[in-house]
Amino acid sequence: MFNVINWAYLIIGIIALLLYGKDMLSEIKKENSVMMLIKKIFLSSMALLIIEAVANVIYGILGGTETQNEKILNISIRNQFFVFGALLVMVVLAPIVEEIIFRFILQNYLNKKVSRYSSVVSIVGTSIIFAMFHAGVTPEITVYIVIGMVLGFIYKKTDNLVVVIVAHMVNNLIAYLI
Repeated sequence: MFNVINWAYLIIGIIALLLYGKDMLSEIKKENSVMMLIKKIFLSSMALLIIEAVANVIYGILGGTETQNEKILNISIRNQFFVFGALLVMVVLAPIVEEIIFRFILQNYLNKKVSRYSSVVSIVGTSIIFAMFHAGVTPEITVYIVIGMVLGFIYKKTDNLVVVIVAHMVNNLIAYLI
C-alpha cells in the first residue's frame, strides 16, 4: 500500500512532529475563537483554490498538460490498492510535512535572516524551493510557485500554521476528488 515516497513522508512527518510538536500546539492555541479559526481556514482555502485555478488555466493555455501531482494521482487511482495510501499521503501527510518544512521552518528562517524585504524574500524563496520540490525545473514549476506564494502569504497574514496546513489539505482533497 505504501511506496518509498509515502514512507518518506510518514517518517519525515513523525520526525517533524517530534521536533516541532510543542510549537504546533502553540499554533493551534493562537486563535481565541474557533469561529475565527474556521473563518480564516475557509477564506484561505477559497483564495488558494481560486488562484490555483487561474494558474492552471494559464498553464493550460501555454500548452501545459498534467502537473506532477496529477500524474501521480492518476497512477494511484488506477491501482485501487493504492487509493487509500494516495489519499492519506496527498491529503493528510504531505500538507503537514510540507507546511512544517516550507512555512514553519524555512519561511520563518528566511524571514529572520533577511533584513530588507524579509517577507517578500522569504515567501518568494520558499515558493521557488516548494515548486522545485514538486515539479523540478519544468514548465509546470510556475503553477507550484503560485501555490507556494499563496500558501506563504496565508501563513504570513494569519501567522498560524494550522490555517495554512488545513488550506493545503482542502486544496489537495479537492484535487484528489476531481
